Amino acid sequence: MARPHAKTNTSHKNSQRQPAPPAPVAAAPAQNTPKAPAPTPVAATPSAPVKAEAEATSAARPSPTPEQIAARAYELFLARGSDHGHHEQDWLQAERDLRLGR
Repeated sequence: MARPHAKTNTSHKNSQRQPAPPAPVAAAPAQNTPKAPAPTPVAATPSAPVKAEAEATSAARPSPTPEQIAARAYELFLARGSDHGHHEQDWLQAERDLRLGR
């Protein structure tokens, strides 16, 4: 004997699910938007010639050797009263001094 099909709840079936919303699409830039102003040329400042001179001087001068840096850092160490704990600062200052020809 065949059983009549009972009406069932079909909300659990995959075919009944709502599709995922589409991904948002980036809007194209409006064509009537004003363009950014052109960058203004940088006026010569008093520091610009100094920087250019320092770069030209450092380009002509070879970089200091580690022995020269160590000697200058030791001078800085002694000038500070032989205070320990500042060796990195002394080294970096010695590099700057030697590159600038001090």
